[in-house]
Amino acid sequence: MSREGLIVLIIVLLIVIGFIALCMIPTSMAKKRGRSQFGWFLFSFLFSPILGMIFLACLGETDQKRQEKIWEEEQWRKMMRD
Repeated sequence: MSREGLIVLIIVLLIVIGFIALCMIPTSMAKKRGRSQFGWFLFSFLFSPILGMIFLACLGETDQKRQEKIWEEEQWRKMMRD
């Protein structure tokens, strides 16, 4: 393999690794909102990480995640009162 070919291969690998790293941002957003991490990683990988972030921001949390947060806040308040 020529030197130029090796440089091109390294650049392509860095771009792919960078893209996969960007796809992890919507994945962590999905986890915080109670949504499927794998599903949102796949969506971001196939379409766009930025589009995934926008959709997740618009969708917000699931009802179950909201209820869990409320329950945790209630427990925290109860602990602080006692």
